[in-house]
Amino acid sequence: MASNSGAGPQTPIIVQTQGSSETPNWRAYGKKREYGRLAATRRRRIKETILENPLQIFVYLFKIVIFLSLSGVVIAVFYFAIANPALLKGAFVGAGEWGFIQIEKAAPDFAAKMQTAYYAFLKPEEALAKTEGGSGEVKAVQEISMIKIEDVDSGGNYASYKPIEITSRLDGIGLKKDTQLEASCELDTGGKNSYVVDADFGNSKDSFKKDIPEQSSYITCNFEKGAGYSAGDLLKQIKIKIGYNAVSESYWKAYFIHSNFIADTPKPRDVIRKYDGDLGSDGSMKTTPAYKSVMSLVFKSEGQPYTEDQEKRLKLSLQNTGGVEGNLVKLNSLKLYVPPDINMVEDKRCDFEDFGEVDYSDDSAGDAGENNDGVVVYNLKKEVFDKFNVDCESEEIKNSGITSDKCLLEKQKIDVSCFFVNHDVSEEQEIPEASLFRAVADYDFGVIGRSSVNIVRDSSKDVIA
Repeated sequence: MASNSGAGPQTPIIVQTQGSSETPNWRAYGKKREYGRLAATRRRRIKETILENPLQIFVYLFKIVIFLSLSGVVIAVFYFAIANPALLKGAFVGAGEWGFIQIEKAAPDFAAKMQTAYYAFLKPEEALAKTEGGSGEVKAVQEISMIKIEDVDSGGNYASYKPIEITSRLDGIGLKKDTQLEASCELDTGGKNSYVVDADFGNSKDSFKKDIPEQSSYITCNFEKGAGYSAGDLLKQIKIKIGYNAVSESYWKAYFIHSNFIADTPKPRDVIRKYDGDLGSDGSMKTTPAYKSVMSLVFKSEGQPYTEDQEKRLKLSLQNTGGVEGNLVKLNSLKLYVPPDINMVEDKRCDFEDFGEVDYSDDSAGDAGENNDGVVVYNLKKEVFDKFNVDCESEEIKNSGITSDKCLLEKQKIDVSCFFVNHDVSEEQEIPEASLFRAVADYDFGVIGRSSVNIVRDSSKDVIA
């Protein structure tokens, strides 16, 4: 039998069995032959390079070592993450929290929209405090009266259980009265209880004067005991709280016409809209805030104009405007100033009652009416007032099954109402005339600022979660 070696390329041998019709796979054979040729060429070039420069062998060895080391690191990290899910979760959560804080500093409006979407989809219960549905339209105003937390220290890296220091600036803008400041800071240590300290004003002022366009103060928070390292919670949140007494004030117009002229052409509503742009095409009247504060008083009722002897329900809401992050802590008073030609229907449906107070000042009478017979001041009924001023940390709330967080969220929008009627519309009144309502709320508010710190491992005092 003749030998086939050394005389050119060999062809694949196909063994055919009876009935078989297989043919040689020339494409696969050609690829295999090409790969073999390339590998042989590469080996030859490496050999020639090493022969020309023997030190080149160390370059190739170094590349192999680097490749094997990186592969080992990737594999080790992968298996370590699988074995320590708490650490992996903590790293992702921490990165997300840190990223949100940076977005909040650079673009607060966009951060607020992100937070709204987060609550709406993942925590609809907590979205209760952030909604304003059915509250009526509010007229935009330029004047602002509030306190803001600005330039919060971005934190940094701290060793486990080492002192942590955070600084920030407080801005008082157009405040309506002298305001005392109460400041504290809360460090989330990862346990059931947070680490709370009083803020230090140092040489800075701890109160603001009224009627100053803008004034500032500075605080420092020192957490002497620091926080422990935790694999599942690498980033520790810090909450800065500024408490102060605030006031909100709003106005609302109610147009009346005698029923003899309500069906006239042109329609009375169209007549009003020609000179009062606050009235909508559906008859809704915008609320006009005296200034923009952290909480807004918003009126709402049925479509205007109204006629004599018609009972209409007036709704009043005290709600967070969203200008700053914070919470309503306590409602001190909510007063409704009713024009002299209006009677409130004081029955069980009404959340207000007349305590016999009458205001004869020009401001209370408002610009909408010429007479100044005295504006009747209505206050919230005691049972309504107590309902909104419940202590969310009380044993009664805890035993009711309502969490303190949910209780606090439900306090962020206060809705009250009462029916009103006008019996004094003249039969000759064919042109709608307005009566001016006014509402003033006095309350304690807590502004919130946020920061975060990274707790790095301290081998002498570390806590592995």
